[in-house]
Amino acid sequence: MTELAFIAVSFSIGAVSAVLYAVFKVMRLNFKPSGLRTFVLDFLFVTLTFAALYFAVLFIRDGVFRLYMFISVFIGFLLVRSTFNRFFYPKIENLIVRLNKKIKTAKDNIVEKKLSDKKLPK
Repeated sequence: MTELAFIAVSFSIGAVSAVLYAVFKVMRLNFKPSGLRTFVLDFLFVTLTFAALYFAVLFIRDGVFRLYMFISVFIGFLLVRSTFNRFFYPKIENLIVRLNKKIKTAKDNIVEKKLSDKKLPK
């Protein structure tokens, strides 16, 4: 694979990691996880990003790391993050907020039904 093609692959890895970061950010903001959950989500994000880059380098470039690979990932991340946040992030956040509300409403309805099914002693 040529150097230019691998720059495109590295850029794509950065772009996908920016989208993944936005999804994790929405989950962190809407579900208000504890410190441990935040650590786990951040660790998962970093692990997935570096695993993608590592396997791309291992299988495509035969394990040869170059500085331009990391620069391409960084540029891809920044470029997609700046455009993605402006246009698509509010839509994804809105979707997750609505999903979270539906889950909470369904849970409340189940709890309310269980309470109404029980006979209260007189």
